[in-house]
Amino acid sequence: MKKESSFKDLSEREVAELCAEEDKPELKLSDMDGNAFSILGRATRVAIRAGWSKEKISEFQKKATSGDYDHVLQTCMDYFDVV
Repeated sequence: MKKESSFKDLSEREVAELCAEEDKPELKLSDMDGNAFSILGRATRVAIRAGWSKEKISEFQKKATSGDYDHVLQTCMDYFDVV
């Protein structure tokens, strides 16, 4: 099913949530130390400010913490526009 046709069946709130999910919020990591917990904390705060649902934040955190330090960074790049 094409994305455009599925929008017809969604409420305005659901469409707004889908659009917000497509946009990657900017996550500035260039001024941070390399601590994975600091990175996760900043990413979580950015996600909250971006209006992510609790479920999406939990999904991000679970995925980010399922591997090593490099996996944390890769997951951040998947979910955010890392600068």
